[in-house]
Formats: sequence, structure tokens, C-alpha cells
Amino acid sequence: MHKTRLTVALILAATITLTASATAQSERFLANAVTMGSVSGTARVEFTIERWTTDAERQRFLDILTEQGEGALVDALQEAGGVGRVRVNTRLSYPISYAFQHAGPDGSRRIVFATDRPISAFEAVNRTRTMDYAVSLAELNLPAEGSGEGTLMVAALITLDEANDTLAMEHFGQAPVRLRNVRVR
Repeated sequence: MHKTRLTVALILAATITLTASATAQSERFLANAVTMGSVSGTARVEFTIERWTTDAERQRFLDILTEQGEGALVDALQEAGGVGRVRVNTRLSYPISYAFQHAGPDGSRRIVFATDRPISAFEAVNRTRTMDYAVSLAELNLPAEGSGEGTLMVAALITLDEANDTLAMEHFGQAPVRLRNVRVR
């Protein structure tokens, strides 16, 4: 397991004004996922956003994490319904519960997706350690023009480190999946 620290401002409490409204037209992002390590491979990942998470919704998720912890956040993500879908290759798609974008002054975009992750029947029956990693997170970094890159944590555990004002994200596995050639379609 590896830990990644990101500031709360980066993920959930950004102060940058959105360039698109929460009810903007749908957008689709395609990426090539690359995994390394003991299990390596590639896949095509497609993120489809029907609407963006609002500032109020983002603040609600942050408040839930801060006041009640990750278990309550997972429940809130499940109850929130979908703002979009994620699909790997041609498999079934899964709902995205949180999609927020930060616009840079140069026209670049940082997009964060979060959702509760699908739990397999094997995990549920056997209560494996992976059950503690109930969130999937993706971050896309897109320049104003051309393709970008990103990361995907399929199974993550999110905690709040109040002393450092950061979110601590621990992911199950060797490393996050690298997203290459990220583009808008």
C-alpha cells in the first residue's frame, strides 16, 4: 500500500471558479490506462460526464468526510446518484458520483472524478482487506490544447489529516494506474 497526499483545496475545496456550469452539456474523455509492476497491461478508459458537481455538493462531501469519516462519504457517494459514467474497454460502465473541474488561467483543466467502487461478491462474502478501500478516484490534467495525462486509483481509502490540512489517500496495490493520451471527445 502506498500513500499519496493531496491538499484538501486541490480535491474538494478549490477556490478557482469553474469555467463550465454544473449543468453544462455532457463531455466525454478518453485515455489509455497503463499499469506496471507484477500485473502490467493497457486498457482504454472512457469517462462520460452528464453534469458537473456543484460547489454546494462538493462542500457537502467535504463536510461529510470531515465530520463523519470515509464510511459516511462512501454512503453519500452511493446516494448522490450519478453525474456520469466510467467504462474500461468494452466492459460494463459504472456511475461516477463526483466530477469537478478546476480551470487554469492558461486554459488548462484539472478534473477530479470520485465514486464508490464496485465490490465483488468474493470480497463481500470473504470480507477481504480490499473492502476497506471503497472509493475509486481519477485525476485528469488537460492542457489548453492537445492531450494530457492523469492517474486512476481503483481502490482507495481516504482520510483527513487535519493537522496538515490534507487528504490522505492510501491505495491498495503497487501504484496508481497511469492515464496517458487523455483527450476530450
